[in-house]
Amino acid sequence: MQILNSCAEAKKFINTLKFQNKQLGFVPTMGALHHGHIALVEKAKRENDLVICSIYVNPLQFNNKNDFTLYPRTHESDLKLLEEVGCDIVFFPDEKILDGKDFFQYDVGFLDTVMEGLHRPCHFMGVVFIVKALFDILRPDTAYFGLKDYQQLAVIKQMVKDFEMPVTIIPCPTFREHDGLAMSSRNSRLTKTQRENASNIYKCLSNLKSNTVHKTIDNLKNDFINSLKSIPEMRVEYIEICDADTLKPLETLHSSSSGVACTAVFLGEVRLIDNILLF
Repeated sequence: MQILNSCAEAKKFINTLKFQNKQLGFVPTMGALHHGHIALVEKAKRENDLVICSIYVNPLQFNNKNDFTLYPRTHESDLKLLEEVGCDIVFFPDEKILDGKDFFQYDVGFLDTVMEGLHRPCHFMGVVFIVKALFDILRPDTAYFGLKDYQQLAVIKQMVKDFEMPVTIIPCPTFREHDGLAMSSRNSRLTKTQRENASNIYKCLSNLKSNTVHKTIDNLKNDFINSLKSIPEMRVEYIEICDADTLKPLETLHSSSSGVACTAVFLGEVRLIDNILLF
């Protein structure tokens, strides 16, 4: 397994692979890897000649400095997992990846005004800057993203289109624990009791989905909020029911051919996101 520790080293190494016409699959991460990340690497291995995984806790996408400080960093165990699964290349960007951030401009548009964009100012600008920088350095043919970060995936797909980048974005299913909780690096910050209660997020999303035939959007959202606020330390930041393609809020159920419910929920100080396709 090749480990690259700087942007300059990565560019040089990738140039060699491109000269050899290798097809490169890319899995960007912020580390603290779990089985969801590993499944992305496994899928990338099946579909490409070589797989690159990056590990970088991106300071630009944290609007909460405390969240950035507390984000788990487990590089030693991450490398062990990646080696076991047969990842070919691991890239640890140095601070050179931030060059040009003060001059970077990109209009995220409507997606920056709803849900994550509304509640986390500048979050998506930080995501776009780093993902674009990673794409520019590593020049992957394919890149793999989990559907748990549903809105982020939409932003990245739009960014690739706008910048005419030669990379195919591959959406991958959300990986869940046995009780339904979406796998997330932030889950490690939950206490034992919080972890037990966290499974209610997906249970309530599933219940919302099962009631789409019988209830209005407002009723569905109110039921979701009321069910979770009765659980200790749990607070719903938002629950939205949107068009699954545009992410524009639906005015009525089935006014679109596809719908998705997206939510962000606090358990104490830990913020968790999840979603479920409705129809």
